[in-house]
Amino acid sequence: MKKTLWLLLIAVLLVAFIAVAGCGSGRPAKKTAPRKAEPGKAPAKMSVSVEISDFAMNPDNVTVSKGGKVTWTNKDSVVHTVTADNGEFDSDQIDPGKTWSHTFDTAGTFGYHCTIHPSMAGTVVAE
Repeated sequence: MKKTLWLLLIAVLLVAFIAVAGCGSGRPAKKTAPRKAEPGKAPAKMSVSVEISDFAMNPDNVTVSKGGKVTWTNKDSVVHTVTADNGEFDSDQIDPGKTWSHTFDTAGTFGYHCTIHPSMAGTVVAE
């Protein structure tokens, strides 16, 4: 009886080993090289946040992927706007504690400012 159990256990282990070993395709997995950023430059992101605080855009220059979205959050105690210098986008007034987002469907460099406080300005680079 013991001999039969040992043989059965060995057979089960052998079948399990063969099943696990057979799961591979026999070819090594194809490796994809990661996309390299330009030296000294971080890769663009699909989503970027800008904080409006202390009457400034922080950070004032951001880079986003083409088709990516930038979200501005007003952390000041007064209303602000996010208005493209070329008029391409305008948030209207963003109340304190509120957010506004814009998706950059085309590549380019987009200067913007607050129409209420023109010294508040920034740049979005969509690539």
